[in-house]
Amino acid sequence: MPRYLLLSLLLALPFRAQAFNLPGLGMKDLPAQAAEAPAPTRAQAEWTVMVYMNGKNNLEAFGLADVNEMEMVGSSDRLNVVVELARSAGNDISDGDWKGSRRFLVKKDANPARLTSPVLAEMPQSDMGDWRHLAEFARWGKQNFPAKRYMLVVWNHGNGWKGRAAARGISTDDETGHTISTGDLGRALVEAGPVDLFGMDACIMQMAEVAWEVKDNAAYILASEEVIANEGQRYDLFLDWLARNPAAAPAELGHAAVSIYADHYTAVKRYGTMSLIRAAALPGFAALLDAWTAAVMEKHEKLAVSDSRGRTQQFWYDDNIDIYHLVQLTTAYPYLNRDVAAKGRALTDFMDKELVVSNRWITGQYSNAHGLAVYMPRKWLDPAYNALNWSKHTGWARFCAWMLGS
Repeated sequence: MPRYLLLSLLLALPFRAQAFNLPGLGMKDLPAQAAEAPAPTRAQAEWTVMVYMNGKNNLEAFGLADVNEMEMVGSSDRLNVVVELARSAGNDISDGDWKGSRRFLVKKDANPARLTSPVLAEMPQSDMGDWRHLAEFARWGKQNFPAKRYMLVVWNHGNGWKGRAAARGISTDDETGHTISTGDLGRALVEAGPVDLFGMDACIMQMAEVAWEVKDNAAYILASEEVIANEGQRYDLFLDWLARNPAAAPAELGHAAVSIYADHYTAVKRYGTMSLIRAAALPGFAALLDAWTAAVMEKHEKLAVSDSRGRTQQFWYDDNIDIYHLVQLTTAYPYLNRDVAAKGRALTDFMDKELVVSNRWITGQYSNAHGLAVYMPRKWLDPAYNALNWSKHTGWARFCAWMLGS
């Protein structure tokens, strides 16, 4: 079971994975609006970090803990930290046991058990699984807390592109039963406008299919190929680094986030991955991948890929593999066609130099995780896969069908 239903189990098995939904409520035409007036417009900062924190599920306690971590650093005239934290009944009763969504300007305090930051808006019935609500939050944050650079983080459970039909994507709201799908995540960023760094503090989200949806509105993408710890990013350490380096470029901040996450969970003996990719390199990556798959099919090298697929680094879902490792293993296959090998080397070289900016794995079982996963089913191709923009604009779905013999 890839997700834990009870908080007691979460404490014992500390990783996030697939969400289990409760019966859904009706989807509203528009996201819930703030009950209070927005914050007054501030002077331009260096960075505004916006965290969309969906705790309306069994991660609520960890959400409260993470905002308390943020309060160990807080905002300043050069750094804005704004959060929408959502809670629901039946998960955690601490810190006043309030329900619904609250938007905070995170301020520094010395109380690790209670949120003291000012509440700027309160929405009793928000739907955190509605992509329009995510977009509205990001627009609100950018309008009211202007900065030279913006980071948007979606915090919750994640499934990459897949999972159960009702839970493909990220940010499942257990009250409404809604999840932001892979396609809707892209729509949210279109509506929100560009961000310099887009982070997904959720499991299994660093996939080609997900990255392709957001590439036009996120300069860099920070996420994990594998499941992540329930505690997520160490926001106290991450924000402390940014507070000390407020003029950091997006790639520098993303690299710091990768290192902080990996260093911390290595020290406490967890497992997992974290990586940063450059969105502008995704079209070049896709073109080289298409050239490789076309060569494989033209030269009838199915056996080489199939054998390599069986030895490729895989993740929580065994249909998710590290694309670099697959190509690397295939390229080293005995007697491989020279054209296939050359195109494979071109692809991995491009990933090393242009696409993957920073990559860390935790424990040796992930030593072949190179920073970007992709769906490559072993038995059958999910028909929903063909609806993704990744499938429409690249040849990967056709290649998977060819490998499966269909």
